[in-house]
Amino acid sequence: MSIEDKLGNLKMKVVVLNDLSPIWDYFMDEFSENDEFLKMGAPLAETDEIHPVVPLVARAAAAAIFASGEAPDEDKVGRFIPIHLPEYRFIHGATMVHGRMLMYFYFEDLEVGMTAFNVTGDQVIMSRITKRGERRDLHR
Repeated sequence: MSIEDKLGNLKMKVVVLNDLSPIWDYFMDEFSENDEFLKMGAPLAETDEIHPVVPLVARAAAAAIFASGEAPDEDKVGRFIPIHLPEYRFIHGATMVHGRMLMYFYFEDLEVGMTAFNVTGDQVIMSRITKRGERRDLHR
């Protein structure tokens, strides 16, 4: 299956499915170790204009940190470098927040995506992110 087909499947899942776990599992299974996919795209250019995905991911990260019982501390947030695949209008990336991994993806055309924040070894806080708001779903 092509990258385009896999992204189409992911897009359908993030729009249709209510349970976030199978969406994240699909993203990780199909893309996290896919060399072809990982070589695609380029970091979003740093400009004066902030890309809409940046505040969405930041809000999801802050909510996940609060849910874990900590107070957000901007000094504990790693560098945020989204990878952009303009031909698919798709953005993905990861950063460290409070010493834990926060990963995300976002479809620009639908203005919807997802974050996953590793709270502990077996607890992940997942959020669907949209320009209209977010919905959290605690899993694992």
